Amino acid sequence: MVKGDPTKAARWPDNVCVRVTSHQDGNLAVHTNDDPDVVARNRDRLAASLPGLPVWLRQVHGHEVATVSPIQQAEITADASYTRAVDTPLGILVADCLPVLITSTDGLEIAAIHAGWRGLAERIIERTVTRFDAPSLVAQMGPCIGPCHYEVDAIVRDRMAPEEQRIGFLANREGHFRMDLQQIARYQLRQCGVEVLKEDDRCTACSALSDGEGHLYSHRLGSQMGKPEIRRFAALIWREVGLEVVSSSCPG
Repeated sequence: MVKGDPTKAARWPDNVCVRVTSHQDGNLAVHTNDDPDVVARNRDRLAASLPGLPVWLRQVHGHEVATVSPIQQAEITADASYTRAVDTPLGILVADCLPVLITSTDGLEIAAIHAGWRGLAERIIERTVTRFDAPSLVAQMGPCIGPCHYEVDAIVRDRMAPEEQRIGFLANREGHFRMDLQQIARYQLRQCGVEVLKEDDRCTACSALSDGEGHLYSHRLGSQMGKPEIRRFAALIWREVGLEVVSSSCPG
């Protein structure tokens, strides 16, 4: 299902903003062993820097896409969200899976996607794109675990389409492959006619290993080290009212 003409140059709308947090913003996931009060304070601090309260998903590695209303506050069980509401940030919690943020080029519609291998296999990107009425869409991809640290077996690879198997996997040890989530997502987006304008190519595992300023969380790295990392950072997208918005969060 092709939504637009990928050969036409497009730009990110001025009124749509994106933000990716880091460990400096603290753990933003409530389904962890962290003190709930600490998580609540982290969320409140983040919300204070945004035009409205973020709408969080209870992510289950599925393919459901939720339509968010302007008054939505309760957590929704889904792995993607879509809205036309203004000042309503859509949030994706991240610890290795890929966040994909989409907007119509007229700035009237936005969506946020949690794209792990299961979501990609179940075509969550295409399911989300079908929610849009606009013919021209653009996307940004946030940081995720890179093929340098992401090994999967043949069962995972075989869930993908033949072309995705060719471009998104590199044979590693016997029966196992390095998987490139961004490469597969990029292919799926372009198949839907969505132009990818920006890619944050930071690997969450490499970032967590560096432990430097602004480092990210990685569940898989923590698990491999015998210290399961339960924390999550976030990728958010929102619409602002004006068409001439000046903001450091807006890619422009």
